[in-house]
Amino acid sequence: MAVEFPPSPAPKYSYAISASCDRGDRHTMEDQICVYRGFTKTGELDFVLLGLFDGHAGEAAAQRAKEILPSKVDRLIRRGWGEEKALRQAFHDTNDQLLQEMNTWSSCGSIPSRSGTTACVVLLRRGRLWTANCGDSTCVLGIRVGENTFDLHSSHWSSYVFYAQHRNYFYPEAVLTCEYKAEGLPSQHFDT
Repeated sequence: MAVEFPPSPAPKYSYAISASCDRGDRHTMEDQICVYRGFTKTGELDFVLLGLFDGHAGEAAAQRAKEILPSKVDRLIRRGWGEEKALRQAFHDTNDQLLQEMNTWSSCGSIPSRSGTTACVVLLRRGRLWTANCGDSTCVLGIRVGENTFDLHSSHWSSYVFYAQHRNYFYPEAVLTCEYKAEGLPSQHFDT
């Protein structure tokens, strides 16, 4: 899917978005993806939030994170928060809400749900992008290089891994890592 994303009155940018999920030899798919578009009060596209939520021990946490996180980012941006601060706070708020809800998720006999999820999101706004991550999911930016950028078969691709971290899940003790991506690479790195 391609999303036209006008960052400013300057030239328009086009982002190609793709996602792939593979349940492997498991019986259920626990992963969730989201493409969320935030609009201004006048109905113009303001930002796009892309998310991958890698569920573990059930899909409940990934499904709820997919539903909660984008709307929290949207609400904070509407209140005038900066992108980095909005992402950071939305991750914390989502984690808090998941902790409050987790006892209502389906359990296995007398054992409460142990469902958890990683989260990896990209926020595209005004020609810039930010990534935020919690867990071991990885965000990769693919950049098409070469003269013929409209022909995928004759173009060359370059990639940049924004962030990879191993084994911190969306649990109470999870480490939230937020990366701010501006026009240059590499980025500043922030841990909370």
